[in-house]
Amino acid sequence: MLRKYIQRAANSHEIRQGFWLIFGLVGTQSIRLIGNLILTRMLVPEAFGLVALSLAVITGFNMLSDVGIRNSVIKSDRADDPAFMETVWTLQFLRGLVLMVCLWLLAWPISLFYQEEVLLPVLLVMGCSLLFEGSKSVALFVYDKRLHLKRQVLVDTAFQLVGVVIMIAFASVIPSVWALVLGHLITGLLSLLASYLWFHGHHSKFRIEKEAARDILSFGKWIFLSSIIGYLALHGDKLIIGFWTSPRELGVYSIAVVFSGLVSMLAAQFSGRMLDALFKQYLDAGRLNMIEKVRWQLNGLYLLGCLALAWLGDWIIRILYDDRYLEAGWMLQLLALRSFALCLNTTITPFLLARGDSFSQMKYQTVSTIALVLGMLAGAQLGIFGLLAAYAVVPAFSHLYLSWLAHGHGLRSVRIDFPFLCVFVLLSASGWFLLNSAILQKIQSLFLM
Repeated sequence: MLRKYIQRAANSHEIRQGFWLIFGLVGTQSIRLIGNLILTRMLVPEAFGLVALSLAVITGFNMLSDVGIRNSVIKSDRADDPAFMETVWTLQFLRGLVLMVCLWLLAWPISLFYQEEVLLPVLLVMGCSLLFEGSKSVALFVYDKRLHLKRQVLVDTAFQLVGVVIMIAFASVIPSVWALVLGHLITGLLSLLASYLWFHGHHSKFRIEKEAARDILSFGKWIFLSSIIGYLALHGDKLIIGFWTSPRELGVYSIAVVFSGLVSMLAAQFSGRMLDALFKQYLDAGRLNMIEKVRWQLNGLYLLGCLALAWLGDWIIRILYDDRYLEAGWMLQLLALRSFALCLNTTITPFLLARGDSFSQMKYQTVSTIALVLGMLAGAQLGIFGLLAAYAVVPAFSHLYLSWLAHGHGLRSVRIDFPFLCVFVLLSASGWFLLNSAILQKIQSLFLM
């Protein structure tokens, strides 16, 4: 029986590509983690805080202008049409150029808002990465559409390693925030060059076909609104926490995020590279049951991964980091709940987009963002613990609304995801009690205030 399964897997294009993707995701995250462990011994927490804040701003610019260009290619039947693909590249390039200029214009006001002078030059330099990203070959989207992931996985893993090596080299010479900044910038430039050297079908010509542009923007209008509304829900944590706390506290928090994102980031990348196209194929074949089966299996894996973070987060930080970063332990344990809720999201949003229902995603982001902002404003009265508690708990409740929206399209998501959430909360709390975790001590200290 095992022999037949292995043979079937070897003959399945989707499974082979899934194996390659998992290999790449584990590889890149492992390299990122090892690099983080080395760099935290070479740099002060403030450096990580400033870079985390800068990346949050850049991510915000990206999300606040997202019109779903990649998703339009995956959904379209014109991926082999030069007129369509040249329009895709032109829109992508113009978007990157405009974003870079806008960031340069706003860098000074942003640095004044956060009262960090060094943030100005950091944003000006890192803003170039927006143009690098917008200039990449659109052949990458076609490779994603056809689930030809092996080459992309190898390239991404290689450049993750190159980026870490560059940062470590710079940190040994200039042990400051600029080691991280220059590492990000050079890695982005090399990734741009690789998109042309190692992939085929670039279509990198300036051209705007009205029909193609109309199709792209029409499909992406709800994604655009969803991204605007959902930015705070997904990436605004560093902006908000950076305002209420010091760069040092933000730097410690960013270490907790590195570990809490190990599972949710793997899930998000797997979803974006694999599930988008796979669910579209299943829906075209009328195989909704396969989507539910895939969700059950993935959610179970995500549950185990996030439980490990919830139980062992404090130990992980104590073993791997020095005393400057110990506070990241209880933060990691708390953020494990958010990580699991985000993992559950990654198995639903591809289904909605495959159905062509980007409007429902926008509605979910609206509800999620409003709840999160209100929760964090209330939690801020309790300091950084209150901020993180709201940031961790609200997505779990918001996810139930997303499940209900998917249920309207026939996906049995509510009765799948609600038990998963309940089991995760119960097992996490039990583990904290049995292990006398740092998070329990933090909660107890609040009642003694």
